[in-house]
Amino acid sequence: MIKDSSFDNNNYDLIQDRDFRVFMIDDALQCNSSSRVSTSIGLASMIYHMGIRDKNASFVLDLLETNNEYVVDALVVDSDPFIMMRNITPTRLILSKTFKILAFHNPGHLYPKVLLALLGVIDIAYKRSVDGFDIYPFTLSELNNISKYLDESRDQFDQVNKVLLRILENLHDMGIGSDDWKIRLMAFQAIQIRLAFFDQNKSLIDIIPEELLTRVKKRRSIKPDSFNLA
Repeated sequence: MIKDSSFDNNNYDLIQDRDFRVFMIDDALQCNSSSRVSTSIGLASMIYHMGIRDKNASFVLDLLETNNEYVVDALVVDSDPFIMMRNITPTRLILSKTFKILAFHNPGHLYPKVLLALLGVIDIAYKRSVDGFDIYPFTLSELNNISKYLDESRDQFDQVNKVLLRILENLHDMGIGSDDWKIRLMAFQAIQIRLAFFDQNKSLIDIIPEELLTRVKKRRSIKPDSFNLA
């Protein structure tokens, strides 16, 4: 077996005071080699059989963040990715990580199962919008960064569009009767984005910064070791 050249003895000096097991997991989640992908698949499979719960929710997001379809498929299996995290309690950490992943990628770059799982977290947290905003008061930039995943080439019944339009409606509702100017600002932006999607005379580019709306194709995921056997 060929040794991965990126992992050598020099790295040990950098982790003298760290738990080596944590280092190995973090290294595997880079998913930049077949062996790392294989290891991450094993971790994802363990979580699937264990069940997603509050104690492992943050790690589930780490697995989703790999954006590797083989890892994510091992995590989701035959579940509906949109509801796979329904049993967790959305915390500030969970919501912060979710918004961060969504902000990092361009529309089209996330594996669809990853996108649906992340939107599922947003959906459960802000179904009662004010309660969600109390846990994690997202910014205008973060609102734009989830809304950029609306696809104007598809109708309102597309699964992602349907979810996002419902989230935007819930966020608008939280501003009704609120005395908090931040909540009112977010609610106003949410309804403006929603209306722009439906208005044939407008476009999302009229509301959301153009650079956020650049769509890209997802790069092909690195395959695990077993897929490389001939």
